[in-house]
Amino acid sequence: MLSGNWGNDPLSGLPVLPKIAAAFPATLELVLAALVIMIGVGIPLGVIGAANSGRWPDHFVRLFYLSGWATPTYFAALILVIWVGPALGLPTGGEYSAPPAFPQPTHLSVLDALLAGNLPATGDAMAHLILPATALAFLNLGIITRMTRSSMLRVLPMDYIKSARMKGMGEDRVLYIHALRNSLISTMSVLGFTVSGLLAGTIVVEEVSHGPASGTMRMRRSSITTSPVASG
Repeated sequence: MLSGNWGNDPLSGLPVLPKIAAAFPATLELVLAALVIMIGVGIPLGVIGAANSGRWPDHFVRLFYLSGWATPTYFAALILVIWVGPALGLPTGGEYSAPPAFPQPTHLSVLDALLAGNLPATGDAMAHLILPATALAFLNLGIITRMTRSSMLRVLPMDYIKSARMKGMGEDRVLYIHALRNSLISTMSVLGFTVSGLLAGTIVVEEVSHGPASGTMRMRRSSITTSPVASG
């Protein structure tokens, strides 16, 4: 693997490494976008659930992340592409609305548009990431939310939190500055393990949203169909 000789596709006879290298930047961008959603949504929801433990906001948060665990990635992607995307006017496939007229040295759509100084294309590329990144993040969002909630519930009864409240410090400052800072240790540890799961789940999401991985899969299916073994 370190030598770069990853073998050839037994059907087409072409090296597999160039195919992987061509599709991986877009996959990495999708994973990073999903991580942003997981952190930006999961951690605040965990804080809200812990701060309202046993009350209706906590029940709503738990229902939300249990729904995420119970929803297969492909099903969430289909729901977003078929109903949510058209309802909100969001693009449901591809990386840009039109082929870009600027070079793509990194093959990361948002970064390439930024490097070209094309702000409309940057916004367009980010809009194309919303639906697939949300579908990819939804399954793992519950892990981040639950870990944050559990860690916050262990931290909130501690003496330094009680002292901060007794001094008259605002509740938001107590939660997000003092309690959350010590609660993020376990959350960040779990977040690192979820990256591998995100990479494994992108193949389904990209197949639905017509990303680079879906093109590789269609190419492989075409080679299977036209191969002598398949025709025989």
